[in-house]
Parts: sequence; C-alpha cells; structure tokens
Amino acid sequence: MMRRLEAGELDVAICVTEGLVAGIKNNAIRLFGTFVETPLPWAVSVRVDAAYATLDDLAGNVVFGASRLGSGSDVMARYMASQFEWGHEPDVRVVGDIHALVNGVQTRTIDAFLWERTTMQRHYTQNEVRYLGTVRPPWPAFSYAAQTQFIQAHGQR
Repeated sequence: MMRRLEAGELDVAICVTEGLVAGIKNNAIRLFGTFVETPLPWAVSVRVDAAYATLDDLAGNVVFGASRLGSGSDVMARYMASQFEWGHEPDVRVVGDIHALVNGVQTRTIDAFLWERTTMQRHYTQNEVRYLGTVRPPWPAFSYAAQTQFIQAHGQR
C-alpha cells in the first residue's frame, strides 16, 4: 500500500499504523487522521514445541521473523524489545508473508513472529504454531495517510 501511495497511484490510504509510520520518508507521506482508535493486538507466535513459556523468554538470542522491513511484524518486534526493556535490538529477519513466517517457525529459520491476533487463530486451531502472548502498542490500529502535496492541495478533511 505504501509503495502505491508513494508512487502517486493512490491519493489516500487507510493502513495499519505501524506500516504507515515506518513508511514515512522525506516528508513525502503524512499521517493525517485515525480510522480505528483502538490498538491492534499483535499475537506472538512460536513453534508448537518451543520451550518459551512467556514473552520475556524471548529476550535472549531469538530470531524474529518479519514480512518485510518496516512492516507491522518488523516494527512490533522492535517495539516489544523496547517495551519489555530487553536492552538490545531484536534480531529481525525478513522471510515473507504469513505463510513464510509460519513455515519459518516450523523449520526453525526463525524463532518467533508477531502478526495480527485474529488472523492467526486458524494457524493455532490447526496446530501449525503456538500462541505465546499478545503485545498491544499505544497507538491506533489504522490511520489515514496521503502524499504531503495532496494534503496541501486538499486540506485535512
């Protein structure tokens, strides 16, 4: 979505706030409103037989998976390390979409990943990965963004 917004293919986008914030570069894109005020719950998923019992157990030499740099899964892994005061940046590796992340945990390419809680339920039900806990950021789930020049031309309505 951010690529289309940056390319001028979209005038306005409603996206997960984490991705919008990470995608803001050179003041070309601006957030200008909130679509859903409630924070998005991010589920932390691990291998079914992983020894991790709590979110704090991930503070060591754990590799987090992300769909892409600047994505919600990337931003939330970094936020989690900060929120839990681990004292170091997490090791985050880009592995691809949700299917690649599930596969990455199963094949031990990564140790854990964060993804929106509701969409993960079928993977838990099918015993593909295990739910470890939820991380909720202090910001709204979905926000509006547009190119700065679009906002300047049309105002923030």
